[in-house]
Amino acid sequence: MAGYKDFFINRALDALEKEGRRILQECVDEREYQHDTYNLFDSYGYGIYVDGALKRKGFLSASRTAEKPKKWYENKDVWGRGQIEYFLNQEYQAGKSIEMVIVAAMPYAEVLENASGGQTRKYRVISMSYDKLKSLQAQIPNSSVSTIIRSKKHN
Repeated sequence: MAGYKDFFINRALDALEKEGRRILQECVDEREYQHDTYNLFDSYGYGIYVDGALKRKGFLSASRTAEKPKKWYENKDVWGRGQIEYFLNQEYQAGKSIEMVIVAAMPYAEVLENASGGQTRKYRVISMSYDKLKSLQAQIPNSSVSTIIRSKKHN
């Protein structure tokens, strides 16, 4: 019986992975900011969890695109790929179900989205993923979509 369960879970993961790649690409295509260092680009990713364990993950590119880090956190060097890896592997706390998270993990993604930190304009960075995930949710019975701000879920 476990073989059937694994088969169906893997099929679900395959479908979610395909949707995760699509949503990521659409979000970066719809972004309203220009890449300077490409660290924000490198921090876009998705993770798919089963019962709290990360089973699949993906990024916009196979390897790091940024050539230099972004200065952040008290002038420390921050790499986009490192931020997304940390978020997916260490920071995000998945529940006991199948979950997919779509994220731009650089700390200034939220600054750009909210026009905080001295920004005068709001930029679309990753917020458009919410509507894309809501559309996907409509196809999956008993599913839900939440927004995560600094690793906290908001329904």
